[in-house]
Amino acid sequence: MEPDSGMPTETKPAAANATEDATAGVEIVEQDLRKAVAGFLEVGPGDVEFETDLIHLGFDSISLVYLVAQIGVLYDIELAVEIVFEYPTLKDLTRYLTTEHASAVAERIGCGDS
Repeated sequence: MEPDSGMPTETKPAAANATEDATAGVEIVEQDLRKAVAGFLEVGPGDVEFETDLIHLGFDSISLVYLVAQIGVLYDIELAVEIVFEYPTLKDLTRYLTTEHASAVAERIGCGDS
């Protein structure tokens, strides 16, 4: 046991850790979605426009079904294909996933309770 030096130990407040986890979650979801879309469009992830409707990026109804299925598998969640019409951009989908499926995102980034 180490003697108490009387100096306060620096710890991060829980809110700061939660904010860091949320930020990491958004970044991971953005990367995952960019990679998934890039694979379908056969472009580099950096070439994927994050605020453009998926339909305008080149997706059709069939490719949207496959994209939604891929996202569902990646996060181990069930998604209806209609979700891409309610959240038509990758930015919108990121917001949806990080709010409505926060626990799945946390599991993906290794912050979930196991």
